[in-house]
Amino acid sequence: MGGNGKTPIVIALAQAFREKGFRPVILSRGYGRTSRGVLLAGSNWEEAGDEPLLMKRRLGNVPVVVGADRYEAGLFAESRDLGNVFILDDGFQHRRLYRDVDLVAIDPIEWSAGETLLPRGRWREPKSALRRAHAACVQDSDSAAIEPLPIPTFALRYQIEGLYSADTLVSSESLKGLAVVAFAGIANDRPVLQLRPDLCSYCELRTPDVAHHGPAAKVLMRAKKLEKILIRGPNWVGDAVLAIPAMKAVRALFPDAEITLLVRPFVAGLYAAAPFIDKLWSEAQPSSLADWIRITRDIRNRQFDMALLLPNSFESALMMLLAGVPQRVGYATEGRQWMLTNGVTAGSKSVHQMQYYLDLVKVISATVESPSIEIEATAHERNTARRLLAREGIPIEAPFLVLSPGAAYGTAKRWYEDRFANVAETLARELGFYVAVIGSETERPIAARICQRIV
Repeated sequence: MGGNGKTPIVIALAQAFREKGFRPVILSRGYGRTSRGVLLAGSNWEEAGDEPLLMKRRLGNVPVVVGADRYEAGLFAESRDLGNVFILDDGFQHRRLYRDVDLVAIDPIEWSAGETLLPRGRWREPKSALRRAHAACVQDSDSAAIEPLPIPTFALRYQIEGLYSADTLVSSESLKGLAVVAFAGIANDRPVLQLRPDLCSYCELRTPDVAHHGPAAKVLMRAKKLEKILIRGPNWVGDAVLAIPAMKAVRALFPDAEITLLVRPFVAGLYAAAPFIDKLWSEAQPSSLADWIRITRDIRNRQFDMALLLPNSFESALMMLLAGVPQRVGYATEGRQWMLTNGVTAGSKSVHQMQYYLDLVKVISATVESPSIEIEATAHERNTARRLLAREGIPIEAPFLVLSPGAAYGTAKRWYEDRFANVAETLARELGFYVAVIGSETERPIAARICQRIV
């Protein structure tokens, strides 16, 4: 799915053909571009795509033709006599096109990791498809090796030539004494970041603590354009509470954006007076395909610039993709990587759920210094709660502790009843707290047993 070094190989091939007297033409898909149809790459990266622009800048007079249909792009180039050798950037799967030579770029680390196919993994085809190629270009890696391949193999080692600002080479001497952040907006930034010492021998290089800065580039470059943001909230009350710091971080980063929170009805009440959102949108779990399509169409009609997906479900990512939300940020789980513009690989499995959500929003540079799940209640909510407590014998101004021992998935997700009782009894005795036990109607027996244990 990318990150194997195809673009540098295409550039090197074009340079070699040009030196031999040929007139090479590069045919590229132009992934991520804003334009349609077939066109010649110029100086606008949004129109042509970032990779075609990079190749055009590096190669100068070598035409780069952009088009999703490579056959149409080839006809375009041929009709204008742009060259006599066509190089397809990422064209191995375009099997209806005749080609003289097929080269496959291989990253040994990616190759050794397995071959999980789309949509659950990053592989478009199994390893057996390699037999269609004429040769493989394998990155020279000190940390991984691969078994002998059934086709001729060439070993490649990538080397950074220097830093460019537009078309101008930046002298490493000019960076002396500066702190430089290593930031790679490509599918696999590992090879680039491993070569950081070659980039500049004088400056201090700091890699951001979030390992997913590559995908974040698309969001960061368009940060000023994000006027309408949709946050797809968690489906459960506990997770909804722990997501509050992440939502506060998004609000702090985009203070002027209109932030809409989409949640289930049984969670919505928690955010009724939340100052970090502008609109609260509640939808029940779709009960039919027609209902699902209605919600998707509604998302499309609201024209959000970005969707932040806190649930890890396949369905939530698919809905945002089909709704046409341009930026879709979420964890790359459940085989949904291909549906996200900014898919994040989760870190440690033992991380606290609150930190899990905070790590996700770091991808768009949203951070918070002191995470807090505090959320303000409305005056009406406070008055209602006090009246309810007073009815149960808790004085209006008295300090109190609330226990919520239930869980949607039963005992596997619940703390032991005797421990709830012991904590409540200790705090009541030492701090003078009253105790209120809350829950749904189905959790009434659990609450009753805990109350009986409290002396």
